[in-house]
Amino acid sequence: MAKHSVVLTLITVALAILGCVSLSVAPSGSTSLIPGLQPLISAFREFWDIVGPGGKLHPAYFLEHKGHLVVEALLVVVIAYLFLQHSFKPHPRSEDPLTEKDIQNLCREWEPEPLVPKLKEHEEGFKTKVLTGASGIHATVDGRTVLNLASANMLCLGGTADMTETARDTIEKYGVGSCGPRGFYGTIDVHLQLEDQLAQFMGTDECIIYSFDIATVASIVPAFASRKDIIIADECCSFPIQQGIELSRASVHYFKHNDVADLERILISVDESERKQKKPLNRRLIIVEGIYATRGDMAPLDKIYEIKEKYKYRLLVEESFSFGVLGRTGRGACEHFGLKPKQIEVLCATMGGTLGSVGGFCVGDNETIEHQRLSGSGYCFSASLPPYLATSASHALAQLKGRASSLLPKLHQNATALRRELRKIPGLVVSPSGAADMSPLIFLQLAKPPVSPPKECHKAWDPAAAKVLQRIADVALEKHNVLLAVPRFSYLDRAPCAASIRLFVSAAMSDKDIAQVVKAVREGVKEVL
Repeated sequence: MAKHSVVLTLITVALAILGCVSLSVAPSGSTSLIPGLQPLISAFREFWDIVGPGGKLHPAYFLEHKGHLVVEALLVVVIAYLFLQHSFKPHPRSEDPLTEKDIQNLCREWEPEPLVPKLKEHEEGFKTKVLTGASGIHATVDGRTVLNLASANMLCLGGTADMTETARDTIEKYGVGSCGPRGFYGTIDVHLQLEDQLAQFMGTDECIIYSFDIATVASIVPAFASRKDIIIADECCSFPIQQGIELSRASVHYFKHNDVADLERILISVDESERKQKKPLNRRLIIVEGIYATRGDMAPLDKIYEIKEKYKYRLLVEESFSFGVLGRTGRGACEHFGLKPKQIEVLCATMGGTLGSVGGFCVGDNETIEHQRLSGSGYCFSASLPPYLATSASHALAQLKGRASSLLPKLHQNATALRRELRKIPGLVVSPSGAADMSPLIFLQLAKPPVSPPKECHKAWDPAAAKVLQRIADVALEKHNVLLAVPRFSYLDRAPCAASIRLFVSAAMSDKDIAQVVKAVREGVKEVL
């Protein structure tokens, strides 16, 4: 438009000059002072009548008489032409192809990236203790019998002679493996029997079993939460829960460990945010553990239940370390806090601890369980539990039903007594404490670690302190025949515990065994610290 205006201005100036010149002609009938100028002036005047204001070729006249339709039609033709063109293909390079010698040189120079990160200093030289027998109150390690506090077989129901006989009979009848997922000819009658027994024991409508411990809760969480949903979880939840949350892709918020006030604060904040953004209704889930795998303390389920009811959330409780060891009949932390089975929407646990088998289970109402049979990835795509492991779990469950009244008080008594004696050892801190004294999961930490660990759960593990504690555990094993474990964590784990020695208390421990453990730890601390 600017160029067009400049052209019109130049034409106007030229015509003005020509008009002035035309006034200087002779009187009427005489010829021009400049021969041949008059036709040129007339031609410019005719041209100006056409392209000037009011002329038929002036833009304003063109647009007023639907000329814009012509422009738009041309644009449509251009767009269609560009749309129908083939994708651009660069011309082949004119360079000569690589010779065999060039290829060999490039292969020699190429250095592939490592498949895994380079081991850190504290990760090198780690040697796993090898067991050569059943893992009960006593175990055989490197050829000698030791007192075993590294196994989660806390009621010593696994590995017994009766269970071994049950497993042997099952193998003779069914073979070793199931050779297929539950939905593809992998369902065997012993699976259904175990599910019925667990559902009856827990007081729920139905039960589903998974074939691998860590895949249980990691399959359950994504089955009930998706990208549009909300998960509120304790910041110290174990790694399998973290994996389930990540796979669900839900919006996740972590509240401070066992802090009910912080949980309510987050629930209020999330509710306000959802209302402000006018988001559609979604599923909302609170996730906690009965006994935390990396802390040993218990979630205050009675208070959490009140909060979840107030704000209309569902509750998932992972009871791997509380099933069989808490509650009057061993049903877990929910029973311990007086909650009825149907008050918890999703309740799951592994069978690798109290039941001395492998795999996990989830109990709930019919809709909750049947939904997992189509949406639980660990159920749908993994080979089902080997039959002999299902009958072994059934055997242990029957033992739990019949002996809970004698086993559980003894277990809680041993846990309290061992904590009391361990607290007398200088240089160590016993965790957890207070109301969690009956928890059979004990952690021993250095009172003065080499580096002060931060308070945040996901930054708590200190490799220098773990190295010192491992030396204490080695002394206990080599000189006192007591097997202790120092947990190690993946760098992917956002909530590792502080560097600790972890002890699983057993109901089969005697007063003499407790004294042996305390002596081993005390001597180890004295020698190392």
